[in-house]
Amino acid sequence: MTAPLCHVDGIPTYYPRWQLIIMLLAALCEAGYVMTKAEALEFIRRRKWFAIQQEDWIPYPSQQHGSNEPRWMTVLEWARKDCADRELMPKQPRNEWQATRDGHELYAGSTSGDAIFGHQTSSGILIRATPHHHKT
Repeated sequence: MTAPLCHVDGIPTYYPRWQLIIMLLAALCEAGYVMTKAEALEFIRRRKWFAIQQEDWIPYPSQQHGSNEPRWMTVLEWARKDCADRELMPKQPRNEWQATRDGHELYAGSTSGDAIFGHQTSSGILIRATPHHHKT
């Protein structure tokens, strides 16, 4: 029997937003240092946790007159905002990406040594998650 997955407040498990939050926390926790946005994105890209398709390199239409940032980078920036709103990452300082204690706990689960498992979703995003444990 599989243990229930970690829960992110207000976001159903396995929805794309949840997947991106877990992916981002995995990068921050596994890297073990404060990263810049560019470092975090490169960490995820090199590990091929995000199945980047040709259309993912195209900016969203609302950005075509601004930053021209590829979509896959933009959605990870939104995941950072979701993390900051839920105190899984600090909101400041800008461009210093790190997980808070709650972010580490969400990603790592309990200290009982539960194995982290991988999951390939139908959209091609590889995520890593841990079982959720209730504190007693």
